[in-house]
Amino acid sequence: MPSIIIVGSSTKSAAYTVKQLSRYGLDVTVYAWMKTPLKHSRYVRTFVQVPSPDRDVAAFANGLIRYLELHHTDCLLPINDQALEICKLYEKQLSLHTQVIGMNVPAAARYAHSKAALIEIAASTGVKAPKTILITTLDDLELYKDQIVYPCIAKAASSSIIKNNRLYYFKVRRFSTYPALLDYVRENINNINILIQETITGYGIGYNIIAKDGVVLNEYIHRRLFEYEGESTYRESVQVTEYGLREQVHRLIKAIGWTGVAMVEYRISATGAYIMEINGRFWGSIEVAIRSGLNYPVQLYEMQYLNKEIVAGLPVRHVRVRNLKEEIVNTLRAVAHQRSPRPLLRWLATFKNAWRSNEFIEDNVFDDPGFVLACYADVISRNALRLLERLQLRSISPARHQAVVSSGSKAVIAFACTGNICRSPFAEYFARQYNPTHEYFSFGTVIAEGRLSPVNAVAAAAALGTDLSSFTSSVYDKRAIDRATHIFVMDRRNFADLCALGIDEKKIFFLGDEEIPDPYGKPIDTFSRIYGQIAAAIERKLPRS
Repeated sequence: MPSIIIVGSSTKSAAYTVKQLSRYGLDVTVYAWMKTPLKHSRYVRTFVQVPSPDRDVAAFANGLIRYLELHHTDCLLPINDQALEICKLYEKQLSLHTQVIGMNVPAAARYAHSKAALIEIAASTGVKAPKTILITTLDDLELYKDQIVYPCIAKAASSSIIKNNRLYYFKVRRFSTYPALLDYVRENINNINILIQETITGYGIGYNIIAKDGVVLNEYIHRRLFEYEGESTYRESVQVTEYGLREQVHRLIKAIGWTGVAMVEYRISATGAYIMEINGRFWGSIEVAIRSGLNYPVQLYEMQYLNKEIVAGLPVRHVRVRNLKEEIVNTLRAVAHQRSPRPLLRWLATFKNAWRSNEFIEDNVFDDPGFVLACYADVISRNALRLLERLQLRSISPARHQAVVSSGSKAVIAFACTGNICRSPFAEYFARQYNPTHEYFSFGTVIAEGRLSPVNAVAAAAALGTDLSSFTSSVYDKRAIDRATHIFVMDRRNFADLCALGIDEKKIFFLGDEEIPDPYGKPIDTFSRIYGQIAAAIERKLPRS
C-alpha cells in the first residue's frame, strides 16, 4: 500500500485532507507537534506526537529525518505554514528519504511566503490590492506616518519564519491609533518587515485553485456565510464567474508560475475585490472543494507523486458545508461575550435549509466517530485544563519563593517575564545601576527575540533614570540559565513557565513579595507604577555593601 506522511496537524485542513488520501488507498501517518483529536481519526494509521519545533527547528527536522530513515514512506506533505517553512529549509535532506509534495520552486513559493512580493506582482498584473505601505525600519514608519489612515491593518510580511533555529508566528492586527501601531512595529521590525494596509470593509472569499506550471486546472470560490472573530464555520461554493475574477487570477497564477494548490484570498467591498494573500497549502475549508466535486488532496497526489495528468475544467457543484462543533463553541462564546441570545438566534437561522441535499456537516460523527467525538472532548478538556491551570497557579505562593542576595558575594542574576520587553529589562538595567556588584541578564518565556520595548516602557524607565531605548528582547537560553545563581520572576505564570522548561525550582524566586503585574498595553502611569514596584523590590532584594 502506498504511504504518505502528513507533517503538521492544523485540525481542519489536516483532517479532511487525511480522509481523502486514506479513502484513495494511502497508508497515512501524521507527524505532529500539536495535541489534536486527529490522532483518533479512523483515517490515520499512525499518529506520531513529537516536541514542538518552536524552540529548536533543527532538532525537529532531524527527528523527522530519522523517522523517515526507519520507516519507509513514499511521499511527504506539509499541511500548514509552519511545516512548509521547515520542509522548505530541509527539503534537500528530506528528499533523500521520500518525495516531498505540496511544495513550489522558490521563485513561485515566495509569493505565498511574502505578502510584500504578492502586492508587487499584483500591481504588475492588474490585480487590485489594498493601499499598502511597506515598513522595513522604524524610520520608515516615521516617514510615512502622516499617510496612514485609521483604522488600519498591520501584518507581518510572512505568517511564519524560521530565525536563529526558532519558529516565529505572526498575526494580523487592526489599529486605531498611531501609538498602538508604533508599539506593534517596534516589537516586530527587527525580525520581519511590516505591511500597513487600508481597512477594506466587506467580506472575505477564497478563490481556490490547483495549477501546474502556472496553468489553472480546476477552480472554485468559497464564500463565508457564518463566522466569528474572523473564523468561518459555514461556507458555500460559488462559481468562479460570480465575481469576475477568473481572468485576473489566471493571469496572476501564470505570472507566478504556480504549481499545486492555492487559496487566493480576496476581500469583497463596494469598490471591488481586493487581493489579500495567497495560502500555498490546504486550507481549513477544503471540505467545500471535496463536496463540490473537486478532490484537491487526491488531485495533488496524482499530479505530483504519480505524475498523472489530472482532469481539468471539472464542474463545480453548489454546496454549503459547516463545522458543527466550531459553530456551537463560537456561538456560545458570542452569547457569553454579548450577554444576549441574538448570536444563538442568528446561528439557528442558518439551519433553515439544512434538509437540502447540498448541505453538509464536515465533522459528521457517523463518518469519523473517533475524531469528531475527540473534538468535543478536546473542547471540554481544554477548558478543564485552563481551570486546573488557574488553580495550580493560585497554589504557587510568592511568599515561599523569596530570596535576598547577599551583599558580600558576587551572584549571576537573571530577571524573567513573559516577553522581555517591559518588566524584566527594566529590572536588569535598574539593578545594574543600583548594585553593579553582580552580573545581570534578562529573558522572556515567549519565543520572540530582538523586540524593542514599548514607547511607554521607554518613557517610564527614563523618568527613573534608566535607558531602555535600544534594548532588544532575549529568550530562554539554557547555557545562560545554567550559569545563573538566582532567577527572579514577576508573576506566577512566569514561575510555572520556567518550571515547565526544566529549570531548577530552587533557584527561581519572586522579585516582589507579591506578583508584579504586566503593564504591557497599558498607559504610561501604569508603567510608572509597576517600575516603581520593581525598583523598590530590587533595593530590598539586592542590598548594596
